[in-house]
Amino acid sequence: MTWFFITYLLYSLHVNLTFYLIYILLVGLYTYITQFVILKTPFNHMRNKVTVASWNSPCDPQFYGQIKIDVSKIEPYLEKISKETGKKFTFTLFSIKLISILINKFPSLNTYIKYGLINSKAAVDLCCLVTIGEGVDLANTVVCNSEKKSLSEIYNELQESVDKLRKKKNEVHNKKNKIGTTIPSFLLAPLVQITSYLSSIGVGIKELGMRPFEFGSCVITSIGSIGISDAFVPIPPPSFCPLLISICKKETKYVYDKDGKINESKTLGFSVTADYRFVDTMTLQGFISEMKRIGENPEIFEEEMKKASS
Repeated sequence: MTWFFITYLLYSLHVNLTFYLIYILLVGLYTYITQFVILKTPFNHMRNKVTVASWNSPCDPQFYGQIKIDVSKIEPYLEKISKETGKKFTFTLFSIKLISILINKFPSLNTYIKYGLINSKAAVDLCCLVTIGEGVDLANTVVCNSEKKSLSEIYNELQESVDKLRKKKNEVHNKKNKIGTTIPSFLLAPLVQITSYLSSIGVGIKELGMRPFEFGSCVITSIGSIGISDAFVPIPPPSFCPLLISICKKETKYVYDKDGKINESKTLGFSVTADYRFVDTMTLQGFISEMKRIGENPEIFEEEMKKASS
């Protein structure tokens, strides 16, 4: 039966196109009825369409873990440099820079798969997710060469990028939305899969608003800003990233020390979703150890920033 169908398709292609015309007509009719008449729902925003087009049945190498660091010394450090520069340096900004330093120290995390082989990326580009409107759209902005940039440079770059996205002045994102809103989800799915794979191996298509390595070396999302203390976020299939790190809400706790005195402890949590193909146990152990060493001490943090930028 399969061979008969394939033979008929080839015959129709070379001799008579009636079959294809009928097929296109039926697909068009099906699309119109399901997408715009019968099955039209209020959940038809760009974000919903992309998620439907991106995921299939669960079959992936993701695993999850959480890291907590003591930021009791980091909070006054951020307040100090905020006053000196006149810019508000948040824990989110601090975390982005910290992650860039860590990925730079562990090159196996800064890689991508091309034709079945793992290759190194030239720089640590970090993808930061940005919510637009009331959460009906989600955009990404990439901080390129993040390991070489200072906190101030990352701050300025993100402020400018986020401002353009939220004011709908980002031409690349607007182009993607225009294409996405005119294509139904079942047709958008293969387009997302093909273009995202090409982007993941360093190919860009300007006409589709697609850049090489669209999601950088790691995807970062700040869930602490909306009051979430713990959550694990899946790696979106179109990103092809080894890591997705969620910055959680800062927590303040009061604990007894060995002398029986009550001390205030401030912790910042990171929920990590990793791709098992890139992350081994030794790398993960080193990553956690370095995150605590660098992320809990302002002096070491500044020292590592200088090393990474040189």
